[in-house]
Amino acid sequence: MGNVTLGCSLLTVFLLAACQTDAIGGKMTEGSAIKALVAEAERSSGQSLPISEYKYTVGRHQISLLVEADACLLTHGIDGKNIETLKLDLRPPCYLLTWRRPPPQPIDRKGPSDGVPVGEIGDPVAWRYRSAQGAIALAVIGDPVPDDMRLSKAYKSRQEQGYRCASSMQGVLLLSDKARLSKKRENAAIFCVESGAEEKDFWTLSHE
Repeated sequence: MGNVTLGCSLLTVFLLAACQTDAIGGKMTEGSAIKALVAEAERSSGQSLPISEYKYTVGRHQISLLVEADACLLTHGIDGKNIETLKLDLRPPCYLLTWRRPPPQPIDRKGPSDGVPVGEIGDPVAWRYRSAQGAIALAVIGDPVPDDMRLSKAYKSRQEQGYRCASSMQGVLLLSDKARLSKKRENAAIFCVESGAEEKDFWTLSHE
């Protein structure tokens, strides 16, 4: 299981004090206290503040997503070294998709995809592809949903359910000694944190 720790931006003293999570079966849940305080700070200042998500470990790779007022950044390191920051081709809101239920069984190798799921509930949704040089594909969704998509029944239904959605997706491809970003699938669909994405989306990101 990937090790998960909580990363907080050094915004203010009260944000640091709110850097708390609940433990459920050894896994960390989302820092609701941080989000509440960030929302209050944004209302007071009229500005969006940077939010740092959890730091995740996938194999030797450590990653975290930082969402700023006008940019989404991914930090990456290997074995805690060679830390780099990659700027995603996405605008806020941005979310790293994570497993919200147990990963499916590996795909039938007789089929068109050789994807093998990686991780457990709470870890980043990840698929390993031998056909893509052994890359492990993760996905970040971002870009506000455009007006024409907001008119759809699907979007309205998800909004009623409180889903966190975006309209574009970009892959994070973890290789043996580095990470690289895929091309963005711009306004490809309504992607939501709660509904996730299909394996074929990850195959597309890793086989561009």
